[in-house]
Amino acid sequence: MKYSDIKGDKFSYYRAKTFDKAAEKTTITVHLTEFTKGVIVKYGNKNKSDYVFDIININEDSLTQYKRIKNFTRYINDHIKRLAKANDLPNDISTYWARHSFATNSIRKGASMEFISEALNHSDLSVTKNYFAGFEDKAKKEFANQLMDF
Repeated sequence: MKYSDIKGDKFSYYRAKTFDKAAEKTTITVHLTEFTKGVIVKYGNKNKSDYVFDIININEDSLTQYKRIKNFTRYINDHIKRLAKANDLPNDISTYWARHSFATNSIRKGASMEFISEALNHSDLSVTKNYFAGFEDKAKKEFANQLMDF
């Protein structure tokens, strides 16, 4: 994400994983909260003409950027695993789990499958539906009770 991608309270980007595969390029827009703005202020690159976070920079070639992003993702995943272990959480947690958790929490809080599909930039609604193997019995029971709460 570059500072130039931020417009007011949101930023827009194209997902790298699907950019070359999709015939029609879909812009992903993320709205910034006070918390995310604070993260940018605290940890963001002070050079406002570059990327927001100092993981890669504009002057690097694409291969160098790719390698640095992969290394950074590995670094983050390693630290997530350490935190998980220290807190008796599953040890196979990762940034990929964060994506799934966003989808699961969104659907549980009432977001539509279409909203989640768009937020994750899925090519088709069926891809989003594959994220959900189903809900636990407890969640089904709570939902059934809410339906009858007049």
